[in-house]
Amino acid sequence: MAAAAKRFPRRVPLEPRFAELLPEVLFAIGPQEFAALAARALTPKAPPVVSTEHIHAAFVSIREQAVLMAGRLRALGKASFRQLSAGASSGRISPRKIAL
Repeated sequence: MAAAAKRFPRRVPLEPRFAELLPEVLFAIGPQEFAALAARALTPKAPPVVSTEHIHAAFVSIREQAVLMAGRLRALGKASFRQLSAGASSGRISPRKIAL
């Protein structure tokens, strides 16, 4: 902010020799036409689309998982939640990890 405080805008008019080089601007449309033109230019060409193709929705059968949990509990007898969910990092407990 201290460095920005040292900056000041230029407060002198454009020199006449350069002012003569500027082209004359002519508006042939009124405010309503200009507003319609701006609205058309700013309107999106297509509605925005949010892709969901990157989301992986794995199918998990509750019945199958209940059978796997029951098998794991039978094999372990007594288990903590961490032991029961040890193979669940992929969203599915592998039957190969259950020692019956």
